[in-house]
Amino acid sequence: MDIGPRDADRWLIRHGSRYGLCQTYSNELWHFELATTPGGTCPPMS
Repeated sequence: MDIGPRDADRWLIRHGSRYGLCQTYSNELWHFELATTPGGTCPPMS
């Protein structure tokens, strides 16, 4: 999913893994995917 505005992506970068949402591409700060179980560790970005 793509997120906006900037405050939302910053919040998800810090807290998204609580919900299983991870930033998956290092060049797209606004793009997040369900990439772990809630509370899990996000995989490395591509």
